[in-house]
Amino acid sequence: MSLLWDIYALTYDSGVNSFHIYDELLNKIVQKLDIKENDVIVDSGCGTGNLERKILKKNIKFKKIFGFDISSSMLKRASGKVRSNKIEFLKHDANKKFPFESNSVDKVVMVHTLYAMKSPEATLQEAKRILKKDGALVVANPYDKKNGMEKMKKAVFQGLSVFQKFQTYILKMPIIIINSLIAKFAFGGRYHFISEQKMSELLKKTGFTIPVEYEQAYADTDILFITYKM
Repeated sequence: MSLLWDIYALTYDSGVNSFHIYDELLNKIVQKLDIKENDVIVDSGCGTGNLERKILKKNIKFKKIFGFDISSSMLKRASGKVRSNKIEFLKHDANKKFPFESNSVDKVVMVHTLYAMKSPEATLQEAKRILKKDGALVVANPYDKKNGMEKMKKAVFQGLSVFQKFQTYILKMPIIIINSLIAKFAFGGRYHFISEQKMSELLKKTGFTIPVEYEQAYADTDILFITYKM
């Protein structure tokens, strides 16, 4: 499975970083995190470090951020573009026990991570384990398995001329192909597109509060929310 993400890393930044909907998503996530100066934060499935770079660009003070990912290629890119002695990237499979002590972290964030886990419930349990009491979990997770790809295409190509659409399609071909593969695997049960109702059930089962609201984000393909360890 890591091979898919290693391949994805080659073109990931050139694709998502040109999408205004992706930048809007990162801004919303940073807002929900409401980072404090003494916060220790874990970014599970950090990819190429775009969230960390966004936090640094906003000059937000924090104590430490640990970002981990299963893909060596993603992490190499993250380390190359995010320079801070307060940010540490490490290779780890989020399907396994998180490499942090229990009750040691203030906030955990998962951006397009939970849907790729073998067991979202087990991953949420790990997030709960490492969080301090009342610690926050911020999640952005795809929910629209049926219409997600069409919504994404509409958002990306909206307002473009025929030539611009063709040019964009060629430039974004690798991302389009990989997202199509993800969508295909989703129908086979490999990926978890979780509805608000199902998410509430999972959160309650794993000892988190039910979010006050679920926000639709990323061209209305994600649900975005903050929840707390009870």
